[in-house]
Amino acid sequence: MTPVLIDTPVWRDYFAGHNPELGDRVEELIVQKLARISDAALQELLSQTADPATCERLAEALLGVRTRIEPTSAALLAGRIACRLRSEGLAPLLPLRALNASAAIAAHLPLLTTDNALYAVARFFPLKILCA
Repeated sequence: MTPVLIDTPVWRDYFAGHNPELGDRVEELIVQKLARISDAALQELLSQTADPATCERLAEALLGVRTRIEPTSAALLAGRIACRLRSEGLAPLLPLRALNASAAIAAHLPLLTTDNALYAVARFFPLKILCA
């Protein structure tokens, strides 16, 4: 099976236990060692923790699924994504959302997401989206 980059909203739901079916899917990817996280999603999740101890525990847990992508190439692609969406008259993504999409494209991985805004990216770039 192909590794899957998991988007920030999916990780949030997984850790909060909001969607058991989605949680099972993420758990299966983790057990099969197919779950991946981008630097952008890692940054988003860590920045939302309540205290340094929780932040460190989460960082330790997620570093094993981190996708290593050249930061410059991800930033360049994120900029190109924002430019293309703007040129098409579409609302640009938040910078970390664009970086997460570009990480999936650069790594040639499908992105498991609940963010419908990323479908606009898939119209113009080779982003494969897995429905959550």
